[in-house]
Amino acid sequence: MNKSEANVNSSEALARSDASQLLKLMSVGETTSGALRTEDLPAMLRHQLLAPLEFGPRKVPASLIEARKRSVKSSPRAEGSARTFKDLLDDPQPPLELLKMAKDYFKDRAGGSDERQPEQAVAYLMYQLAITLARVRLENPITRLADSDLLKGAQWVLAQEWVEEKTRTFFAEASRRLA
Repeated sequence: MNKSEANVNSSEALARSDASQLLKLMSVGETTSGALRTEDLPAMLRHQLLAPLEFGPRKVPASLIEARKRSVKSSPRAEGSARTFKDLLDDPQPPLELLKMAKDYFKDRAGGSDERQPEQAVAYLMYQLAITLARVRLENPITRLADSDLLKGAQWVLAQEWVEEKTRTFFAEASRRLA
């Protein structure tokens, strides 16, 4: 390894990667000896919730971040600017555009069946989180799914033993409101 390779920031390298490179890193749909296991799900979810709001090579536009900062400065809750996915979950009025970006990003990575790989299960949960936050907190459907479908998604999340308490609490509340 030469000196320039040693100074590469892994976050910057991931941000510059294109979708195909990221998919190779995630090994979506492949079974390898280093593949993620079901036991990894709690850590994967925790990592995803604490991850910066970046959607692969498509980062959150600077104009959206600046607009959010201006609106936050004028509110009494100045610490409310969303920087991570957990911030979106904590925000009583999460930014709609960020939820739409999250929905699109995670929908593409969730796979389409009940036989999801662990990383796809986390992506499916994050997809459900984005669309349910928009519907319940903003009363804005960002999907064509009916409330009954959102309720099924919430029930799926609640059935997963690996989901941490804060997310579980949100989906329990959402289930009551969607029923």
